[in-house]
This record gives sequence, C-alpha cells and structure tokens, in this order.
Amino acid sequence: MMKKERPPEQFHATMKRLIEVLIDEGKIRVGNEPSQIARLFNLSDGVIGNWTTRGISRGGLLQAQTIFNISPAYLTKGIMPIFVGQKIASNLEFTDQELHFLSLFRRLPSNQARNVEVAALEARVNDQPNSTGHTPARKSRKAA
Repeated sequence: MMKKERPPEQFHATMKRLIEVLIDEGKIRVGNEPSQIARLFNLSDGVIGNWTTRGISRGGLLQAQTIFNISPAYLTKGIMPIFVGQKIASNLEFTDQELHFLSLFRRLPSNQARNVEVAALEARVNDQPNSTGHTPARKSRKAA
C-alpha cells in the first residue's frame, strides 16, 4: 500500500525554507519538490519524507550548507542571511512581501535590473525639492 504524500503546505518549516531557496536559485522547479530534492542530495524518498514530516536532519543541514552554501540557521530558524558568508545590513527586518520582491528582483537579467533601479532613482529625484526648496513642477498636458 502506497503512502499518501503530504501537501506542501503541511511540510515542516525547515523543508519549506529549503524548497523556497532551491526554487529561487533555480535548482528545482515548482511541483514534486521532494523527489527533486532527493535527486539533488542523492537521498532516498524515505529520508526526504522524514524531512517533510520531522524537519531536516543535522546531516541534511550540513549537506545543504556544503552543496548549496545555505545557512543552517536560516533553514532551522529563518534567521538571515540565507547563505553562509552573505553580508546583509544589520537591524533590518523585511516583511514576507519585501523578501518576495527581493527574490523576484534578483531573478531579473542585469540590464533589466539596472533599468528598474534607474527608474526608481529618477522617481525619487523628481519627488525631492531642488536647491531652492521647491519640488519640480510636473509637466502637464494641455487639452487639445
């Protein structure tokens, strides 16, 4: 008799974080993540099944760090940074939505990312007062 698979929403938090990072990094695709992780880590489906229920084992945490440089502290507690040695500004806490947008931004090709950054900077400049203390007037379109 085959064991019924748990839906991803019911996975242990450590497994959810691992799946999220591996998808963001392009190592696995959405859908059937446990079997993809089993292949990546060269482990049996049974071991991965245990991870989804009980959490990633210590050996699995070390393997994730060794192979993908993923911080065990991030996988177990959600403590940033995600990757070992990754520098982030201290005292910054991001909302889930901000982290989602950041992961989307990181996936943009470099010239697209640059264009987005330039557009954001231009928008900030247009909203700031100039040297005389006045905000630049917006060009209005005259009705024809």
